[in-house]
Amino acid sequence: MALNKTSLITAALVAALPFLADVFVFGATGRAARILEEPGILIFNAGFAASPFILIGLIMAARKSVTRALWIGCGLTALLWAAYAGAGWSYHIHEKGGEISIAIFILMMVWPFIVTILMGVIGKLEPDRVSD
Repeated sequence: MALNKTSLITAALVAALPFLADVFVFGATGRAARILEEPGILIFNAGFAASPFILIGLIMAARKSVTRALWIGCGLTALLWAAYAGAGWSYHIHEKGGEISIAIFILMMVWPFIVTILMGVIGKLEPDRVSD
């Protein structure tokens, strides 16, 4: 089965989110020297975040509902990474709010599993409508 091209696009966009969050948090808080300080962690986070999109692209045939599922998953993942970056920025600026950061971090650890299930359910809708 061929890989859905939308899954590649959404996976690439999601893979960029950890890098963008790092640039935002450290750049906006005056810690620009720390940007890309831990490249191994960033690469792992990028791969972990993007893996559901590759998986869905591999196991589900290209249909309008699968394309919709990939874009919804990408949008929700972007919102989660934005919340993570915002919590990190707030923590560095105000030096409080660590509980929120921990809660978001825990959610991010299980998010790839949640979004895979969510995209799979959305992707199963309208199975007869084929897309490119």
